[in-house]
Amino acid sequence: MNQFSKTKERICIGNNEVIGQQLEQGADPVAPGICIPGLQFSGTAYHREVICRQTGLQCLNPATRSDILRRLAIARGYIISNYNKSIRLEDIAGAACLSVNHFLRMFKLAYQRSPHQFLTMFRLQQARYYLKNTAHTVHEIADMVGFECPSSFIRLFRNSFKMTPGQYRRSG
Repeated sequence: MNQFSKTKERICIGNNEVIGQQLEQGADPVAPGICIPGLQFSGTAYHREVICRQTGLQCLNPATRSDILRRLAIARGYIISNYNKSIRLEDIAGAACLSVNHFLRMFKLAYQRSPHQFLTMFRLQQARYYLKNTAHTVHEIADMVGFECPSSFIRLFRNSFKMTPGQYRRSG
């Protein structure tokens, strides 16, 4: 079994239905064609992002820089696949085969935010999608996207988007 299939198995554990089906069909979790509700990737934008991330990493050897970016992409895929669960930093770093400290340092350099900030923003983006496209209550959506406390979800949503989830839903 090669490295990718091990990684793919780890990412597939408990992920949501849409992402799980695409990964089972062989999709790369951070590739241009993956369809994550509320997110869209275009091939050109994806490749620009990869080049931008590579230049942001401060590794002497280009091969090391490329390998670290590949591992960070695996970690990012793990976060996206498991956003609705309680994720530990050790699990994400383990998926990327990096130590926790090295993973944190490299993730911040590549994505200009911590893994926790990335996870929170992704959860909020998913919540926006569900608010617009489902009839679930705000409390149900908070639970669906992985927030343990609806009041902290509402506070974070309001701070990020300058309106409450209810106001966002009513805005059409």
